[in-house]
Amino acid sequence: MRPILQIIAEELSVQSHQVEAAVALLDEGATVPFIARYRKEVTGTLDDTQLRHLEERLYYLRELEERRAVVLNSIREQDKLTPELEAAIQAADTKTRLEDLYLPWLGLSGPALIVVSLMSVWQFVGIPMLLFSAALLAISDEILEAARVDGATSARVFRSIQLPLIAPTIGIVAVLTYVGNFNAFDLIYTVEGGLAGPDYSTDVMGTFFFRTFFGHQLQLGDQTMGATVAGMMFLIILAGVLIYLFGVQRRLFREQG
Repeated sequence: MRPILQIIAEELSVQSHQVEAAVALLDEGATVPFIARYRKEVTGTLDDTQLRHLEERLYYLRELEERRAVVLNSIREQDKLTPELEAAIQAADTKTRLEDLYLPWLGLSGPALIVVSLMSVWQFVGIPMLLFSAALLAISDEILEAARVDGATSARVFRSIQLPLIAPTIGIVAVLTYVGNFNAFDLIYTVEGGLAGPDYSTDVMGTFFFRTFFGHQLQLGDQTMGATVAGMMFLIILAGVLIYLFGVQRRLFREQG
């Protein structure tokens, strides 16, 4: 507990005994407004802003220490804890850095986005497969039989007949996927948190909007900037959909006509 108090005292540029007094009051159930108004003599006149920062950092650092203990025990039980790894884990000063050392895929900046993308594909692949299957079943058997009678191979039948006929379905799936990617938030937030870690490597417009509008940890929310981000998301999505409708879709209809 002592190192945590020292860290907070250095961040706030105050004395350690002030932090100790404030932490004791918080642990007793006192709220920040109560401490700021009625316990100034105990905390050495810490103001409301300092107390809120103290409270947030206290909870964050306590959670970090709890997670550090869990990580160390887990690696130790697997008999994979080396002195170098233990020193690196003990030196980790953020949750992101700690998870980078512990998780082999989601904890590394390189493969994290790829892993999350594969999870999303596994989650939503069912509906596109149903649409593709329905589009293929809707193709007349007479057309396919005529092509085979003319000597077309299975690959040629798919490339010259089936693929062009299901092209509108492929376009619809592409548009839905394009729009859905901009709305991707819940999966990333659940797996990597609001900071879209590690080191923002899984950050998308949805998580960026969340942090901007609502704020996160020590970052205050900015409704004006959040609305700007949401407006840009809408314009980008609209531009992509219009390109498909007036470019790709028209061309498909002309070819089929």
